[in-house]
Amino acid sequence: MPTESGTTETETQGGVTEGSPRPAGVGPEAELPVFVVDDHQVVLDAVAAVIMATPGLTLAGTAVSGSDALRRIATLAGTPVLLVDVNLGRDDGVEVARRYVVEHGGAAVLMSARSETDLPAEWSRGGAAAFVPKDQIGSGRLEAALWSAAQPDSAAR
Repeated sequence: MPTESGTTETETQGGVTEGSPRPAGVGPEAELPVFVVDDHQVVLDAVAAVIMATPGLTLAGTAVSGSDALRRIATLAGTPVLLVDVNLGRDDGVEVARRYVVEHGGAAVLMSARSETDLPAEWSRGGAAAFVPKDQIGSGRLEAALWSAAQPDSAAR
């Protein structure tokens, strides 16, 4: 669909619209804190670097397990958007997202090396507002998913 600037937005799965990552009414000075969870340190570092390099996103913290993430988040001021890998070794990322949404009232976005169609159908019922394949982390889809999830009217909140 055309935007006011004449560019084209594309609706993607999970309700994320590419081309305009910030929702209407969110100014360029707004900062969105993001907490990242992945059990592979190399991936965790790469995703954290993308977040730190993206204007408007700030890295609130990182963790290599779901239990560590929930413990660390409880000590933070404010409620960041949780970006969590679906497969966390011993932890289930869908369950970590569900617990975060229920216990902290925050928003969660899932990521995975697998495609959305390869994931269990219950991923969206687990409280996550969106899903981003890891191979699209630097494409702008991540930023759009995070901003979308942070909105009060997000489907999972």
